[in-house]
Amino acid sequence: MLIGLRDMLAAAEKGQYAVIAPDFTDFSVVQLLIEQAERLRAPLLLSFSPGLKYDMTPRQYARFIRLVREEAQIASVPLGLHLDHAFTLADIREAIDIGFTSVMIDASREMWEVNIERTCEVVQMAHAAGVAVESELGHVAVGSQYDAQEDQNDHHGWLTEPDQAVEFVKQTGVDALAVAVGTIHGVYTGEPILDFKRLETIHQMVDIPLVLHGASGTGPENLRKAVKLGIRKINVFSELVQTLRSELLTGLQADPSFHTMAHKRKAVRQVMDLYLEASGSIGVVKDQPVGLVSRVNELFNNGYACSESVFLAFAERGGFASDIALQSLSMFLGGLCLKGETCGALMGALAVIGAVQSSINPVDKTRRETAITTGKACIDWFQQEMGTTCCRTLTGINLNDPEERQSFKDQQIGPKVCIPALEKTTRWLIKNLEGFKDE
Repeated sequence: MLIGLRDMLAAAEKGQYAVIAPDFTDFSVVQLLIEQAERLRAPLLLSFSPGLKYDMTPRQYARFIRLVREEAQIASVPLGLHLDHAFTLADIREAIDIGFTSVMIDASREMWEVNIERTCEVVQMAHAAGVAVESELGHVAVGSQYDAQEDQNDHHGWLTEPDQAVEFVKQTGVDALAVAVGTIHGVYTGEPILDFKRLETIHQMVDIPLVLHGASGTGPENLRKAVKLGIRKINVFSELVQTLRSELLTGLQADPSFHTMAHKRKAVRQVMDLYLEASGSIGVVKDQPVGLVSRVNELFNNGYACSESVFLAFAERGGFASDIALQSLSMFLGGLCLKGETCGALMGALAVIGAVQSSINPVDKTRRETAITTGKACIDWFQQEMGTTCCRTLTGINLNDPEERQSFKDQQIGPKVCIPALEKTTRWLIKNLEGFKDE
């Protein structure tokens, strides 16, 4: 399922592990990364940098990310969708609008005041949309900029100062902090030398999750030690891309008509097995499925409308998650745009029935009529069970009125009325649709 960065890293802090954040290059790599996360029962933060958009149009980019989101929503492990190394507010605004669950503003090469200012702008923008923010203090350079075996004093200007880290977090309100402690982006020109004492001090002084960039080539032992000293997110890109390239070239040389997916799978497994093991995150996702009734309640309590809560819970389980469907269902809030008419729980149920039983083919009358029959039965049941299908009658509240909308919260109408309606509707769907059970 798709979750936010704060929840993901809070769980990592509690479990004393790090979440691996691999950058993906195409949709097949996304599928293989999720496959590995599910196989090893580990959370994953799927990451994408604006620099990887190449010549995608805004429309192509939005559609691509929507496919990634929907694939993540139906996964059996927690997944996040993170914008990595964004340098402009325009890239971040676009990412928020198309559904990234967290973003990184990288102003680490700028002066202190500029980094603070840009990070504050992003935090204000992102938090208003419920999106978490990562920023970088100090600067994780690329391999060509210095030799890790040389005198580390030459590089202290790039490393994160603990006192500054405290002040930076205080002034910006950022949710995660990428720190420079000796790793590099790209390929090391010598043996990696990490300043673990600096990392330990920062972790002791800063009360938000710490991020390690430039993990490729750093080595499992260094990564394990970094996790013990407080790193909760580890970025991986160069090693993944290099391994993919090498494996694909090997396959192409051996057989020009080779199966690319098999070679990609081999490369992804090779890299992710190493980093997931070093992060300590293998097996942290326990096989304790959340029941559909509980999941609907959880989604409602997280701010989804009744209609969205019902649909998304079943979509996650049934593999038909759709951002467009959720956006459409959001219009049914409060009985159709707050007008107090048809209850959202019923509207969500009808959407589930359509997704499961109906057909996208307009001439497939048999399936469409089957869905209509089930939908009618659901409406009749709801009317009999609840006494009405009308949201305003059920709640006793005119949600179009701001004062009465406040009464909805003050009088706890949601827990008293909406949740029971959601639970009963969910159980009816489980009973009347094939393939679902309340585990």
